[in-house]
Amino acid sequence: MLDFYDAGRTQSWLQEQNWNQAEIDALLTQYQPVLDMLDRSLAKPRFQWKKVTSGIDYNPIWSLLHGVELKELSALNHRRKNQITTAIDEDIQALEIARRLETSGGVQTHFELGIFKEVQVLDEFCRIVGNRAVQRQDLERMREQVDHDVDHTGALCDSLRSQMDFYNHGFAGVVSGKNDVSVLQGGMPVSGITRVLFQPNNTRAMFADTIRQLLRDAPLTYDKIDKEPGPLKSLKRLSMNELLLSPNAGGRQLYLRDFSWASSWIREKCRIMTTVAMTRTLIAVRLYWLDNGKLPATLDELVPAYLKSVPVDAYDGKPLRYSPTHKVIYSVGKELTDRGGDMSDGNKDGDKQPTVKIAW
Repeated sequence: MLDFYDAGRTQSWLQEQNWNQAEIDALLTQYQPVLDMLDRSLAKPRFQWKKVTSGIDYNPIWSLLHGVELKELSALNHRRKNQITTAIDEDIQALEIARRLETSGGVQTHFELGIFKEVQVLDEFCRIVGNRAVQRQDLERMREQVDHDVDHTGALCDSLRSQMDFYNHGFAGVVSGKNDVSVLQGGMPVSGITRVLFQPNNTRAMFADTIRQLLRDAPLTYDKIDKEPGPLKSLKRLSMNELLLSPNAGGRQLYLRDFSWASSWIREKCRIMTTVAMTRTLIAVRLYWLDNGKLPATLDELVPAYLKSVPVDAYDGKPLRYSPTHKVIYSVGKELTDRGGDMSDGNKDGDKQPTVKIAW
């Protein structure tokens, strides 16, 4: 893990809070070898991680995340100095690293953390779009990157299959006696009840049925999916006493720990697809404004000169919403509610109602 990483401090800087120019310049200078390594790695199909300097211990997932954050911080540093083209260069590389993490075919953690960082980089794209110093060629470069998107549904399916492979390996070890039940929780401790009242084959069947349902739902918009797949709905209705007295109580406890938020995997796919769609639309609106000196009355005015078609909201499958009055492009989000672009209640964070502001 990179020495510099402090979650609170880094996120504060990336949100342009508590900005300390001298400290940030020193940090970026110190970790220039890491940035150089990332540049070289991006030229290859896969990353080749190695120790750069003594004292830096690489863990693949966290190294990728920290690499994205280093690139983001470098890009933000350039943007604050109005070095827009260089800032975009760094953000494009950060986006590529995040996409590689999402599409790595790894387990759920890879997929969701990749999307988390992609959303952050695209948010920075949107801030650059609103910068008065941005030039048409800068907008075209960002649009090219956004249009060159990855297959998020395919990445989700690959991740779900890898997650099931992980479970199958763990269950096989438990059945053979080679592994403890805790291997199914990544080595985390499990309760005595889970150990004693655990039926591995029945538990594996529950896990597999749910993964299969998630794979069937993966291509769907959020409004069409089952929010509580498999046996999740019936198990959630049980009291703790009922759960403990039920057959395979230990397996059911493990299942609830891993799958209580199973639909969030698909919701994350919808979040990144909608974020990409909103970023693409914001760039088109900015290009329209450069040509016409005003905002379009509707998003349909952007077709076909700036967009092939109005991008779709992955939460409900309808065209993205747009309010020239409130100067926002927005999605209905996970609550599937259209508030007309009114952000006065502050309801814009995460995927509750994803929104980008038209800030020029």
